[in-house]
Amino acid sequence: MNTLFPIFLKLNNQLCTVVGGGQIAARKISGLLECQAVVRVIASAAIPALHQLHQEQKIELHERAYQPGDIQDSVLVVAATNDDKLNTRIAQECAQERILCNIVDTPDLCSFYYGSVYTCGDLKIAISTNGAAPAFGKKIQAELAERYPETLLPYMRYLQHMRAIVKEKIASPAQRQKILETIVHDTEFFARAQGPEFQDAVDALDYAKELETWLEIH
Repeated sequence: MNTLFPIFLKLNNQLCTVVGGGQIAARKISGLLECQAVVRVIASAAIPALHQLHQEQKIELHERAYQPGDIQDSVLVVAATNDDKLNTRIAQECAQERILCNIVDTPDLCSFYYGSVYTCGDLKIAISTNGAAPAFGKKIQAELAERYPETLLPYMRYLQHMRAIVKEKIASPAQRQKILETIVHDTEFFARAQGPEFQDAVDALDYAKELETWLEIH
């Protein structure tokens, strides 16, 4: 049974420390930067891509051996080194400081895991197999990308606008929920919303009138 607690963590402007300077570390750093984190990197040696990020002032790079205290003030830490003793030390220090920690390929030392993630605009879906079948998680990720392509972005904007107008115009929480559920369960509208005409018009629609139309249907 998967007992992991699923959360989406706000990392914008929060310090995250990555120990390691290879390709795996670079992938973890890229993901953190996408979340607008402030990234500190500690690495005895760093690949050129990390030097480039440092030159572009996108990361803080310390090209030296890890030292106790390097994780201070971090919200989370990722260790991507091939030194088992160092990884264990980092995990222990994170536990003492109550800092979220991921030790790459060593689940027993982790306080959180990475899952397979599909992102499309504001839509972000994370998949966990509890470490049992990562390949299956990636398969699901690919299927999600096929099922929910980027043509859904205008549809997502439509739902965002509709949620705002429903909250403004409808007092009853139960009625709000029913209206929004009516919209998302309308398969004909879902298909039409992915067409080019809808995509061009979505930001110019009168959403008060859209609400009236859905109320008639409802």
